[in-house]
Amino acid sequence: MQTQTETFWEKTSKIARKVADFQAKVILTILYVIMALPTGLVVRISEDPLSMRRQPGKESYWRARCSLAGSVQEARRQG
Repeated sequence: MQTQTETFWEKTSKIARKVADFQAKVILTILYVIMALPTGLVVRISEDPLSMRRQPGKESYWRARCSLAGSVQEARRQG
């Protein structure tokens, strides 16, 4: 009797694991589609954190470089 109970429990556990894995994939996919995807699209459309878009009136993507006043003492102070 003990072996039949253990066998039943093992089979039930395997089936439950497969059902739980499938359920988790479905739930996480739905959450991604509802929350992460629209958020990413809104940020992508509204922001340009790397200044990759062409600015109106400019001919190129180049940005002016800030010249740094550098001396040996300042370089040593950095660390």
